[in-house]
Amino acid sequence: MNLSELSPISALKTALVAAGIDGIIYEGSKPTSGLPDSFIELYVNGSMSSDTENMSIVNGAVLLSINVKLLSTGEVNSKKETLIMSTLNTLFFNGKTIVSGKYRFTIDMKNIVYGGRGLSEGYSTKVLNLLVKTF
Repeated sequence: MNLSELSPISALKTALVAAGIDGIIYEGSKPTSGLPDSFIELYVNGSMSSDTENMSIVNGAVLLSINVKLLSTGEVNSKKETLIMSTLNTLFFNGKTIVSGKYRFTIDMKNIVYGGRGLSEGYSTKVLNLLVKTF
């Protein structure tokens, strides 16, 4: 695999859309204004490493951040958050692997990075760590 072909975020976005995740998914950066009521952000988490000299097998991690706008009362929109999380739970149930292009994605159930408020102003946020491996 060439460095220019290393694009786990795009592959994950394709898999999420194909699995029925509706809404806006940002790859890396989001706009600074005009954000929707809910959105997902995808980021590479740390370095990608190769088990082989020719990069035929690459390992790493991707952060999947679910952001849902708070209600006008300042409370979490738990209905919307639960809907998105239940879809993701179905996708990754019991360590299920999602395959997209040359990539396999699994959720690291021991490492849910963050859940709460504050990463995006006016939104509740849940950040999940996904392990990624090429094949």
